[in-house]
Amino acid sequence: MKVAFVTRSPQVWGAEESLLLILGEIQKLGIDATVVIPEDSPLTARLDGEGLNYQVVKFPEHRVFGAGGSFSKSSRLQKLGEMFAVLQGVATFTRTVRRYDLVVGFSLWNLAELRLATMLVNKPYIVDLHDTITSEFGKALIGCIGRYSTAVISPSATLLRSYGLDSLTESHRVPRPLKPSSAVAAAPPRLCNRMRVAVCGQMVEHKGIRRIVEGFEKSNKDNLELWLIGGVSDEAQRSAFESEIRVRVLKSQLAIRVIDRVDDVYPLLAECDCVLNASEHEAFGRTMIEALEVGRLPVALEGDGPAEIIDSVGIGVILERDADISEFFDAVSIGRYDKDIQQARDTGRAAAKEFGAESIARRYANVLRRFL
Repeated sequence: MKVAFVTRSPQVWGAEESLLLILGEIQKLGIDATVVIPEDSPLTARLDGEGLNYQVVKFPEHRVFGAGGSFSKSSRLQKLGEMFAVLQGVATFTRTVRRYDLVVGFSLWNLAELRLATMLVNKPYIVDLHDTITSEFGKALIGCIGRYSTAVISPSATLLRSYGLDSLTESHRVPRPLKPSSAVAAAPPRLCNRMRVAVCGQMVEHKGIRRIVEGFEKSNKDNLELWLIGGVSDEAQRSAFESEIRVRVLKSQLAIRVIDRVDDVYPLLAECDCVLNASEHEAFGRTMIEALEVGRLPVALEGDGPAEIIDSVGIGVILERDADISEFFDAVSIGRYDKDIQQARDTGRAAAKEFGAESIARRYANVLRRFL
């Protein structure tokens, strides 16, 4: 049973970490998986290091979509360029996928050409849908591809609904796996006069970082600290948005700390009391599970993947989507969430076991086997 996972993955973040965990486990279950990646993929080193199979091919360049642009607002020449890129992709992927029994599309803007390529060679095609987009055209396009695919796998029911794919017979919700904590067995309560809130992940605008910093500034409580974990260490590689946030933090002279991205986030989370996700849109929210793994309180906005995690385990706090974040900091400051924090300390790690790599990979493999 040979399965191809096709992904551009220009960076390695949560989705890619989850894919690596799933691949490592499904190989043990008798599924011969290969990751199809472009020549410049940062995944190459990780796949080599973990002994996983991969194939390098030339991916088409989507200059509008790949740069986060809008197809509807692009010029006629740009639209023609995107259409030509799709045709290039169909030709490339048709040659590539012939040797596999099943193809999984893991990269959002290559889904169309992959679907056409698999139709030409009569191979079953599964969309792994783990990205959120706000463009109505993009949602309609991805929804259409999903409906004409063999199946769709998504980490949250919320995401399936957002694309109108929740009613499909072959739509499957499979959460993403947790990398177990090795450095922190069961973090004890912190002995500190200050409550500490962590925000983890890529420092990009839709993650709600500006809103969180503004809320912390407005609250301005002496017994609170805020850690922003996930910065880029190389100043030359930082986005304009991250640079803006760092300057703002310095000028505020408040207890806000920007911490560069680390390989193992658990020791840092163990030094906090709450982990906040205030993204404008989020497919899953693995930091909510990472918080539970070290007995820390997950906090998220309603209506997205992170809130779905909190609902499913029954541990955590869900804020209204338009909530004033300063009020959340005020509530933490006066101890309104102390019982919730204690519940996470007592039962969080046991709840996180639901997202263990072995059990999640088995669920993922069961979906794949339906079409092999």
